[in-house]
Amino acid sequence: MSPVGQDLALFRARSELGSKGELDLGLAGGRRGRITSAVVRELCLNPGKKPKQLKLSNATVDGCLDLSDRLIEHPLTFVDCTFGDGVRLLRARAEKPVEFHACEIGDVEATLLKSECDLVLRQCSTRVTLTGAEIKGDLVLTDNRLRAAGGAALNAAEMLVEGSLHLNGTEVHGAVNLASTRIRQVLDCRGGQFHNQGGLAWDAPHLDVGDDLVCEAGFAAYGALAMPSSRVKALRFGGATLVNPEGVALHADSVTVATSVYLNHGFHATGTVRLVGARIGGELLCSGGVFESRARMAIEAERLDAGDVYLDCGFVARGGVGLAGAMVARQVTCTGGQFDNPGGYALDAGGLSCGRSVFLDAYPDGRGFTANGQVRLVGVSVGDELTCTGGYFNCPAGSALNADGLTTEGNVFLDGQFRAVGEVRLARATVGRQLRCTGASLDGCGGLALDLSGVVAQGDVELDDGFQADGEVRLYGARVARNVDFTNGRLTRVGNRALQANKLRVGGSLYWRLVEAPAGLVDLSFAELNTLADDGRSWPTGRDQVVIEGLTYLSLDSAISLTDRLTVWNNTRIYSLQQYKELAKAYREAGRDHDARDVLIAGFQQQRARGSLSRPSKVWNFLLDHSVRYGYKMWRPVLPLLVLGAIMGFVFQAAFDPSDKFTHSLVVPIGHEVHNPNDTQRPPYSDYPDFHPFIYSYQLLVPIINVRQLDFWIASGKGFWGTALLYYTWGAIVLGWLVGIALLAGANHLLRHR
Repeated sequence: MSPVGQDLALFRARSELGSKGELDLGLAGGRRGRITSAVVRELCLNPGKKPKQLKLSNATVDGCLDLSDRLIEHPLTFVDCTFGDGVRLLRARAEKPVEFHACEIGDVEATLLKSECDLVLRQCSTRVTLTGAEIKGDLVLTDNRLRAAGGAALNAAEMLVEGSLHLNGTEVHGAVNLASTRIRQVLDCRGGQFHNQGGLAWDAPHLDVGDDLVCEAGFAAYGALAMPSSRVKALRFGGATLVNPEGVALHADSVTVATSVYLNHGFHATGTVRLVGARIGGELLCSGGVFESRARMAIEAERLDAGDVYLDCGFVARGGVGLAGAMVARQVTCTGGQFDNPGGYALDAGGLSCGRSVFLDAYPDGRGFTANGQVRLVGVSVGDELTCTGGYFNCPAGSALNADGLTTEGNVFLDGQFRAVGEVRLARATVGRQLRCTGASLDGCGGLALDLSGVVAQGDVELDDGFQADGEVRLYGARVARNVDFTNGRLTRVGNRALQANKLRVGGSLYWRLVEAPAGLVDLSFAELNTLADDGRSWPTGRDQVVIEGLTYLSLDSAISLTDRLTVWNNTRIYSLQQYKELAKAYREAGRDHDARDVLIAGFQQQRARGSLSRPSKVWNFLLDHSVRYGYKMWRPVLPLLVLGAIMGFVFQAAFDPSDKFTHSLVVPIGHEVHNPNDTQRPPYSDYPDFHPFIYSYQLLVPIINVRQLDFWIASGKGFWGTALLYYTWGAIVLGWLVGIALLAGANHLLRHR
């Protein structure tokens, strides 16, 4: 257009503005009137003397509207206009609001724009560049369609907005660049649709939002939302949909949130949500959210610092959830959550520090925590309690729950309908109060079911009232201040170990009162108990199914008969005399001295049968056993000797006949056989002491006592009966010496072992 024509058009335009500064170029049939960009530019910069604003409607602007480096002193409003070659506001200064409503704009280039008021684009179709812009009012980009063939559909890097940025209802095809942008108030993206599949839907590192970042009410992003190292007051994604299946859906590493992060109420992320190193002053609230990732973790929040973490109320994760090294001031609540990552970590919270409680439990209505994959709580520190009541942990190929090294000042609850398929590990855990597995069902899948090795518990360890373990229960080296209770529990492991509790230390009682005897080995070797409280049905009766070598206890609380007890003790895998001495000591403490003696006798008998004695030692053991019962029944050989001595006293009395000068007597004075009975001189035995048959009989059996009978009287050896008496005499002397030796050996044995 010639300069004359341009001036004429400008003159006409100004004349049509009227007092309100409005210019409507609409034609019949809804067509737009045409106007050059030069005329519009002059109207924008100097609309006339009377009007204080410009409102252009239903216009098609030919050429680029270029207001670069200009001062805009009047409000500008464009309604239903077309800017085919775009609008340029580079380094422009706007003292009044600039608004575009329902316009089609090729590009809005507003790099380094400085605006004292609002900048509004509503229901427009365009591409916007606001790099380095400063807007002291609000930036309103509501209900627009922002498109870019390549690059950013909205490029607002390093922008400053003193008010709020509104992107609600806007549909974006291409990236949104908000790198290092500062927004003093709200960033509102409610209902926004952001499309850049396979790339960054948002590229907003170091974004700074003074108030809330709101992405709710139908918000959807197809591509990654990246806002690492950003700062916001609250991050609200309730009900939002984030889709980036092969990568990261939300990248918010090292984000700082003054209050809370809301990924709840129908939030759905397909792709990883990253909050690594995030600092959240309030809650990370994922209640009811669905998080899924095809190739990696569903949530990565390692080293998270937050007040509370809620992964409950219908929370679903298809992929791992990482909270390793997180610091949570109050509680981590996963009640009723579903964590699904077979073959990997369903929940990895190793090194988590939680000021109060961790809940991996069920609601009263039965909706329980479910984990398909390993739950890792290694080295976790919990202030109050770890509650897994009613939870279901499933990892057949490994550890369903691994809480090795856990520390809590309160309780650990693995009770109620708690169920685990795979190992449950609490090795070297420190529990300030109770460790309760009451009613739990553990399936070790052919291996270890429960590992409490090295546990330090200041209260009780309860494996009772419906507790069932199909696999080894390990309490190796555990230290329990109070009781370990297996009352009405079941250990159903067939073969190998059912219980490994060697070196267990229990300050109270070990209640070994199962529903039935375990089918596997029970190992209590070198355990130290205050009280052993057991019953007959709890001990395996088969040989080699019990190891109690080195087991010590101060007292017994038991209704097992001595016979049944010895059946168990005699069938242990490893013989140890100590186990019998320990049992005998407990019986003596209970005032059952007779039973204590029988236990020790059984112990020495088993030493001959199962111990590592040499052949001569076994013979000696046999003699002590069948004579004086190792010194505990010294009367056993004495009573037969008394009876034998009395009987033989009558025999000797009948055999002695001094009336015919011993011609027919079977007991004669020593030397009688060499004396001539016809000799009238005084016989040499005339001064012998009188023969006393009963004293003689007992002196034969007790040769160490000399009452001058054996020195002067002897069986004659004549005839059958005389010879028999002579042989008896020799045998009685030998028997007496053997009994004496047995008594002395028994006394020595008794004193030595006491």
